[in-house]
Amino acid sequence: MRTLCVLALLLIGALSGCASMEDRATSSKEMRSRTVVDEVRVARVNRAARERGVEVIWVHLPKKQEAVASNQ
Repeated sequence: MRTLCVLALLLIGALSGCASMEDRATSSKEMRSRTVVDEVRVARVNRAARERGVEVIWVHLPKKQEAVASNQ
């Protein structure tokens, strides 16, 4: 009985480890992304503020996700 429990725990551990690993076949085909400043939005907001006579002081610049081709 004890052997059966140990075997079951080993099997569960092995299966959960495999499930958490990244699949290389799909990861190489996926597009990666990186976060960059959304300069178009910054320019629009600054232009609209300037037209209204208001100065914008950016505390946190708006960000956007940009696709990057994978090296693999």
